[in-house]
Amino acid sequence: MEIYFIFGAMISFFIFGNLGIHLYYKKKHKSFLDSLKGKNFTLIKNLDMEMESSGKIGYRYQFNKS
Repeated sequence: MEIYFIFGAMISFFIFGNLGIHLYYKKKHKSFLDSLKGKNFTLIKNLDMEMESSGKIGYRYQFNKS
């Protein structure tokens, strides 16, 4: 019986944690767009992007291309 409570609590924590993070970043994105009002900018909605990265000890290189 206790194991079900633990698993239920873990799943609930995971679901509500992800929901909270999603809502936090959604609000942050909206406030960022509101701060751009009155400025000249271009909003790109759908951007196809690939990310390549390689890592070694003491060396890291990352290349983003769109």
